[in-house]
Amino acid sequence: MITVKEAEDFIFSTLYHSNSDRVPFQNAAGRVLTEDIVADREFPPFDRVMMDGIAIAFDAFQQGQRSFKIAGLQAAG
Repeated sequence: MITVKEAEDFIFSTLYHSNSDRVPFQNAAGRVLTEDIVADREFPPFDRVMMDGIAIAFDAFQQGQRSFKIAGLQAAG
């Protein structure tokens, strides 16, 4: 085993450091960001479903229930 300090030294000695370039956002595909991108407002600016999914009563599922009433639907977007 090695010490935490030795592990950190090894990791930091093998990191790749490149030069920074400024490129337009639309040309940045495949590059690594050197700083965070921050939106100037909430996005989207309204409530909306961002992913598909389902919710069930887990306690009922654990007790063997496998059919559940559909309480509602919300389309993505």
